[in-house]
Amino acid sequence: MTLHTFDHMELAPENWRPAFSRTAGLLAALDAEADFELIERRFLAEEGQVVRECLIVDVACDGVPKFNRSGIRYRERLALVISSDERCLVEAYVLRADFPVLLHMNGTPPGHPLSLCLYFGSASAVLRTWTSPKFLRRIQWWLTEAAHETLHAADQPVEQLFYFTRHELVLPHDFAARCLQPDTEFRITQWERRPNGEQTLVLQAVSPGLVLPGHGISVIALNLATVVHGPIERVPATLGALDEAMARRGVDLFTQLRQAFIDRMPADGLARPEKDHLVVLVLRIAISRLENGPPEKEQYQAFIFSSKRLELGKLIGAYIEHENLYYIDSLLQQPDVSVTAYWRAEVLDAVDILFFNGASQARRQSGIADAGPQGVLVGAGALGSALQDIWSRSGWGQWHVIDNDHIKPHNLVRHRAYAHQVGRPKVDVLVELHKAITQGAVPITAINANASAMEPPVLEVLQGAHLVVDASASLDFPRAASRQDRVGRHTSVFITPDGNGAVLLAEDEARQIRLVTLEGQYYRIIINEAWGLHHLTGHLGTYWSGASCRDISYSLPYSRVLVHAAGLAEQIQQLGSQAEACIKVWQRDPSTGAIALHEAPAMPVRQLRYGELTVILDQGLEQKLFAMRAQQVPNETGGILLGYHDLIEKILVIVDACPAPADSVSTPITFQRGTDGVSERVDEVSRLTANIVSYVGEWHSHPPGVPASPSKDDILQLVQLAVGMAEDGLPAISLIVSEDDIRIFQGEVL
Repeated sequence: MTLHTFDHMELAPENWRPAFSRTAGLLAALDAEADFELIERRFLAEEGQVVRECLIVDVACDGVPKFNRSGIRYRERLALVISSDERCLVEAYVLRADFPVLLHMNGTPPGHPLSLCLYFGSASAVLRTWTSPKFLRRIQWWLTEAAHETLHAADQPVEQLFYFTRHELVLPHDFAARCLQPDTEFRITQWERRPNGEQTLVLQAVSPGLVLPGHGISVIALNLATVVHGPIERVPATLGALDEAMARRGVDLFTQLRQAFIDRMPADGLARPEKDHLVVLVLRIAISRLENGPPEKEQYQAFIFSSKRLELGKLIGAYIEHENLYYIDSLLQQPDVSVTAYWRAEVLDAVDILFFNGASQARRQSGIADAGPQGVLVGAGALGSALQDIWSRSGWGQWHVIDNDHIKPHNLVRHRAYAHQVGRPKVDVLVELHKAITQGAVPITAINANASAMEPPVLEVLQGAHLVVDASASLDFPRAASRQDRVGRHTSVFITPDGNGAVLLAEDEARQIRLVTLEGQYYRIIINEAWGLHHLTGHLGTYWSGASCRDISYSLPYSRVLVHAAGLAEQIQQLGSQAEACIKVWQRDPSTGAIALHEAPAMPVRQLRYGELTVILDQGLEQKLFAMRAQQVPNETGGILLGYHDLIEKILVIVDACPAPADSVSTPITFQRGTDGVSERVDEVSRLTANIVSYVGEWHSHPPGVPASPSKDDILQLVQLAVGMAEDGLPAISLIVSEDDIRIFQGEVL
């Protein structure tokens, strides 16, 4: 028996009192356990303070068979090491020099005792219920299960080949494909060393010629044959030790490594550069549970060689040197004994491998099954940049982003942008941040243009898109896009001025119901529902963001942007499985954080052309008009029409119809609209809709049996309306509702 690395600990004297409470607890538990015998006590002190205590014990296990294939004995000697740091678990080391290397052991350096891996959970989780008696029983459980070869459950994942190291090498998401391209070069772009000494290195693939002398990395990637899982191997420190570890698993590593060096040498040789490249060996190891079984796990492991590429190639017998040129050693099939001795001593630094996410990995980690659309995002402002950030991180969709604005200092309050990007186009900033996240795994293209102009290349990408998301927070784009027939399905999203409301208007898949009419239906909802009273009217104040009179912005906390961006991002992702159009409004109570959903069916529309003007009326409003007429039959009834004109798009959208004012005169053959409350209602509707919806005309009904054709009185009324509306340069609209028909008439002063 040898104490190995415990030899440097001092033997405790007879009157020694433990420095740690856990040591005292273990001594009490050992005294109560007949299967454990305390052999000696040791401790380690630094600068007069005890930092570790060690109890050498013999443990007997009745459950261990006398002859077992694992090589566990009935009685084993262990060292129980207690750290002064109570966040660390008590460690159990076996002190028999020929103790077998088995599954579920902790990694220890060569020459150190083997360490039992007693728990499956994290140290913090184990310590919440850890006691000395349970710890001793856990040791006996481990030895017994190991002897019976049941320590690794059948449904437990297969073990990795090597223990984890303290360092990481992060590879590109498309590393395997890059390695197959002969002109790919690599370089280390980051060397992040943390206070605990651990280090992360980032390997980047770059175009040929961009690597400065001495900065390049020669990457040798080997796909090894499938190995059967077993005891985890200690991380080898030399090439010889690595070759031996792989040979124990039936893999001839050296031959493959040497061939890889030969394959990389040009036929006409290679001159030594000013500074030769470092060599990183990347192993892809497939691991199966049983011999000839299917692979259940892949482990990637990297090793950084101490020698540079050309010298290493010479060392392993792949290259020869002549007049400062290196050639393939075509005569030497295997290195001789002296060469072999040298390559076996080649020092390696082992590092664990991580990969940047590809699109599919990002979606899997985000719980998203759908790859996402060929999409266009219009607007790279506060909401648009937040949406794109969410989709970038989750690998959803392939995007073109359109915006013609640039980052100003005040944008940093709620845009995905940073101070060094002030003055740059918003789309360029968004794409830069996207690439910083995805490392090129998810395509994205910036278009610095006015999307509403519908000019190339904007129109081209809209026509090639499956989904267009308007986050421009303006009326221009959704109304202009509604006139385009050969573009992808559109949805419009925005946040209300106070940041407490969010809106999603989505066209149906066939684009029969477009954004311009969904906008009108949305206005009808908010002017008729109690929650709409302050939906578009409240804001936290305004401020001037520049010298122009147009440089005015709303005060809005970034937190409210993010709250709604997260919800809207998920809702848009669900549109792929929803062919119907929809209108959804979320209203948030800032005092509690509760969010209420208000949803309304999107109704089909009717469009009527009057010269250059198109009048739009949806079926929801038609149903309301029929219902108001039916309530007053046999008398006629009527009221005002509310809507909005867009003189650029040459449209009139009729949003709502009001019932007859209280002072109206109604008979079975006549109707005279009153004025009581009309002006107040128009002003209120304008306030509720941010000054968009206003008075646009009149409506009235005809009695049963009378068609929706205008009478002489109706024509006279239309003329009077046209004269009144001409003061604002707008046409007049008169709508007649009969028993089964609705007709709209336009009057205009020429």
